[in-house]
Order: sequence, then C-alpha cells, then structure tokens
Amino acid sequence: MADDWRVTIAFTNPAHARRAFHAVRVHQAEGDAFRRLGDSVAVSADGRQLFLYAATEDAARAADRVVREVLA
Repeated sequence: MADDWRVTIAFTNPAHARRAFHAVRVHQAEGDAFRRLGDSVAVSADGRQLFLYAATEDAARAADRVVREVLA
C-alpha cells in the first residue's frame, strides 16, 4: 500500500461527499472511462472527503480527470 497513489477531493458538506461517492460508484460500474481504468482504481469516502486509490501515478491522474468529469 505504501507505493499506491491517492487522490483526495474535499467537499464542504459530508452529504456532498456521499453523493459524489455514489455517483462515482455508479459511473464506475457503467461508465466507459472508468471501465478503461479497470480494477486499478478504488474509491472510498470518509466525512467530507472522497478518495481515489491507484497503483500508478498515471492511473491516479486518469481517475482524477474522470471523477472531475462525472462531478461536473
């Protein structure tokens, strides 16, 4: 785990983080962009933060772009 990359997205409201987590999970299951990332990205949420975990920097950057598109 020490070599993994983590992207953190902070929200002002915990409810927004929960909604974002669910939106990303649905998109992860159904969306083409996340499908291309495969199982290389894990998503979790805690309080006001959404976390994306990836094995490489490139995967983390790609996941960040996809999540920003999903949340836009």
